[in-house]
Amino acid sequence: MDQVKIEIGQELLDDLYSSSNILLLRKGTVINEIHMRLLAKYNVKTIKRDSIRQKPLSEEEKVKKVYQETLSKLKEQYASIYKKEVLTSEDATCIKEAFSGLVTKDNISLIQLKEQLSQDEYLYQHSLNVGLVARKIGQMLYLSKNEQNMLAQMGIFHDVGKFKIDPAILNKPGRLTDEEFEIMKRHPQYGYNLLKEAGIPQEILLGTLMHHERLDGTGYPNKVSSHIPFLVRILSVADTFDAICSRRVYKDNRSIFFAVDELIKDARGNRLDIDVVIPFANYLMEALKKRKIPLRNGKTAEIRHVFPDRPNQPILEVEGYLPLNLKESGLTLLQVASV
Repeated sequence: MDQVKIEIGQELLDDLYSSSNILLLRKGTVINEIHMRLLAKYNVKTIKRDSIRQKPLSEEEKVKKVYQETLSKLKEQYASIYKKEVLTSEDATCIKEAFSGLVTKDNISLIQLKEQLSQDEYLYQHSLNVGLVARKIGQMLYLSKNEQNMLAQMGIFHDVGKFKIDPAILNKPGRLTDEEFEIMKRHPQYGYNLLKEAGIPQEILLGTLMHHERLDGTGYPNKVSSHIPFLVRILSVADTFDAICSRRVYKDNRSIFFAVDELIKDARGNRLDIDVVIPFANYLMEALKKRKIPLRNGKTAEIRHVFPDRPNQPILEVEGYLPLNLKESGLTLLQVASV
């Protein structure tokens, strides 16, 4: 009987067993990412053709499927970095091609993206997510398609230097010592050294080297302030956002409200570019308008209006109360939400 590859979205027409006759999934199951991880654990990759039915995927499911496929390809490509001192142009091309399927997707929700994060694949997902977030910011700032695609590539490559950091430091389940943090701060330079002979655009090299630099000169590795290119400033915002929202071995993921507050603090403190942060924060808050938000007083609320200059201080429609204007109250959504 013909065997076909098991993929997300397929419906099982029979119970599925492992090679040792362990029941893994019941008849009628529609395969998702969690099921795929279970099947990989038991090395189950194929199934009889007449034991599955391919269900039509929704647009959201299609994007998630491409996301997972892209993540798998990136993991394969990144695996070789551990063994190399420099990357070739062929290496760089393979990494870019692994990402190409997602570059054309304009309907990716950053809110859903944030909800997919998993701790064990952080470095791969972080690079992928930063590329997608940076590209989305470029899109909302009306940059050209070429610049948007460049931002995506900058995100994919920006943290390659972390593959040269001792995994014991990279995945330490606790606060780094001062000495360990100094080692961690070398990853932008390590990444630049890996890529400088790969024949890739200067924008990607600068993104890799400068994504932790800050406008007030407090960043690293070179404490640059006045000569940070605009695309790198966008990359820094995307990197900071995803790092805050990600779950790691040493911390839980934080809410988008927390991320927005932190981004705005850094922008008003002249660390991140305020002309990037405020439009991005507006986008995020507008995207949350139809969501029920639990409040600290036990009630629920929805965002009714977002102030363009103070996106983290919207007007809330509160269950059983008059609308609450956080801007007038001097409060942020993070301060009143139960998250």
